[in-house]
Amino acid sequence: MILKDSVPEVVIVRPGWFAENWASALDTIRSNPQDPYFDYHFSPVEHKIRTVRRLDGNGQLKHSVANVHLQISLQDVSKICADQIRRLGSALPARPYVLDLHGPRAYSGLDIQQALEEAVGVKARIHVIQPKDLFDHYSEKLPANMAQEVTEMTVAANGGGLLSTDELESKDQVVVRGSIELVDILKQLASGAVSKVASGAF
Repeated sequence: MILKDSVPEVVIVRPGWFAENWASALDTIRSNPQDPYFDYHFSPVEHKIRTVRRLDGNGQLKHSVANVHLQISLQDVSKICADQIRRLGSALPARPYVLDLHGPRAYSGLDIQQALEEAVGVKARIHVIQPKDLFDHYSEKLPANMAQEVTEMTVAANGGGLLSTDELESKDQVVVRGSIELVDILKQLASGAVSKVASGAF
């Protein structure tokens, strides 16, 4: 860890998946009034993916994968980061101190569909991108090497995948939850109350 001994206090915040990334789904739904839909990359749609922290045989953390369905708003991220800055100067529980930022709860594809429909005010179908089609889908928006990595992560996070809910989690994991529900940030995006600053490639 490069920062470990460089400064007295290091706080690393690791958001999962930004709720604002669904801004592009709002656009897709609105631009197809005859057949409103949005792209969805995980299966089955009922599956709620949680944060995964994989351990080796000695109980040491090998790597972690942020939970893409614990949607956290950028508003919550900014509040949590500001709170951590205010606390600097007090002794940290660990050095560096790593926080995983999650939204208030996990969401399945069906939960996301319901939130989008409430935000836009129309019924919308889920267009599930099947695992065999993920690489081509991501390649339209990402460089080939990144598209491959994201494809592998997505497949592994599916129900029954290598990173699904039967994985081990670190007991030392520090999770801080935001309070803004996905539907509330989607309503703000749909109304223009907040800008679409985090619309991603997914």
